[in-house]
Amino acid sequence: MTTKNYPRLGYAASVRLIERMNRVELATLARTASTSHPQQYDYPTAIITCSESELSDLRNEALEIAKTYGYPRMSTKSQTKSLFDREMSSLLYQQLDLIETEAAQEEVWNFLTLVVLPDIAKWRYENSGKSLSYNRWLGGKRNVFRKLWWREATLGHALNSKIYEDEAVSVMERARLSGQPAVARAMVRGFLDSVEQHPDIARTALMRAGALRVRQLVPILCLESLTENELDALIIEVFRRSSETCAEKTSGPASEED
Repeated sequence: MTTKNYPRLGYAASVRLIERMNRVELATLARTASTSHPQQYDYPTAIITCSESELSDLRNEALEIAKTYGYPRMSTKSQTKSLFDREMSSLLYQQLDLIETEAAQEEVWNFLTLVVLPDIAKWRYENSGKSLSYNRWLGGKRNVFRKLWWREATLGHALNSKIYEDEAVSVMERARLSGQPAVARAMVRGFLDSVEQHPDIARTALMRAGALRVRQLVPILCLESLTENELDALIIEVFRRSSETCAEKTSGPASEED
C-alpha cells in the first residue's frame, strides 16, 4: 500500500517561527500563513506527498471551524475551547491522510502548526510565557493539533465527540491507557455511563478518579487480553466505585444532627 507523506520542518526552523509568532499579532499570522516553507523537507523515500492545494483546503476548513467559536477573538470559556477541539479533531482525522507512523513524527506537526495553521494555534493556545520551546506549538505529543488527531484516531468520533478537554487528558496523556486503544475506548464508555448515572458528580473529578483506578490495574492485569465485553464490565465497575468515592467526598462527613 502506498502511503501519503507530509512536509516536515526541523527544530531550528520551528523555533525561529515560534519566536516570530510570539512577536506578531494574530492578524499578521493569518496573512502570512502558507502551504510551503523554504526549509521544509520530505521523507527521503516518499512516493506520494501532500499537495499545497490539499493543505490550503485544510486551512480553509480549519478557519471556518475556528470562526464558529469566536476566532479571531480569544475565548476564556473552557467549554467553547472543548467544542472547537471536538470539531477540529474530526476535521484533522478526515482531512489528513496519515498513517500512525507519520502521525508520530514531530516534524510533520511542526510544519502543519507553524506554517499552515499558526494563527489558529496561537488563538487556541496563547504562549503567554513567550517560550521558544512551547509544547503546544512544537510538534511533540502535546501539540495543539497532534493531540486532537490522536484523540479521534484512538477513541473514534462517536466517543471523542462526547468528552471535554480535561476528561480527554486523563486518558490520552497517560501512555499506559492511550497506548491500548481498546482500554482507552472502554474507559470513555465507562465514564459516560457513570456520568449518566450520576449527573450530580463533577465530570472531571469522576474521570480523574476512574483513570487513577484503571492505571493501578494495568501492572497487575493483562487488560489487552480481555474481550471488549469483559473490558466494559471491568471499567464500568471501576467507575461505579469511583463515583461512590466522589459522592462521599462531595457530601462530606455527616453532622451530629444527622
